Amino acid sequence: MTNEEFQKAMLTGLENLNGGQKQLEARLGRVETGQKQLEIGQKQLEAGQKQLDTRLGQVETGQKQLEARLGRVETGQKQLEVRLGRVETGQKQLEAGQKQLDTRLGRVETGQKQLEERLGHVETGQDKIQKTVAVIMEQTAELTEFRQEMRQMLRDIRAVMVKLEMATADNRREITILKASSQ
Repeated sequence: MTNEEFQKAMLTGLENLNGGQKQLEARLGRVETGQKQLEIGQKQLEAGQKQLDTRLGQVETGQKQLEARLGRVETGQKQLEVRLGRVETGQKQLEAGQKQLDTRLGRVETGQKQLEERLGHVETGQDKIQKTVAVIMEQTAELTEFRQEMRQMLRDIRAVMVKLEMATADNRREITILKASSQ
């Protein structure tokens, strides 16, 4: 192989390396974009988690209010029983009032059951979000590792290119010396 053929082969190799480096840089850019999108998604999930926490607090406040109302209903029932003992003539009115209280208590209990079911749904949603966050964290770790590997590969390619450029420069200098000495 002549020096010119060797130089052409080396230049072709360098061009191929440059093309490979550009492709790797493009892939790295896509990976970094994907990582940013995953981070945005994670922030959105965290915001959703905070909203769920707020809503759970509201549900708990409603539960406490219902319990307070139930306490007032129970207090009213006791007052009715005392009045029933004192006034036998108002017995029919008290029985009607008792039925109303039982109906309201039934509604309160139904509402409490519905709140418990909704709380169960909230907890299920929270579990799903936690699983999703765990998957996102795992993917982020993998993308970070891939990114580091790509950067190391780019450093290695650059080092090889520098060595090739130095070898090419040495070859050109030797060719110039040989041409000068042959004339």
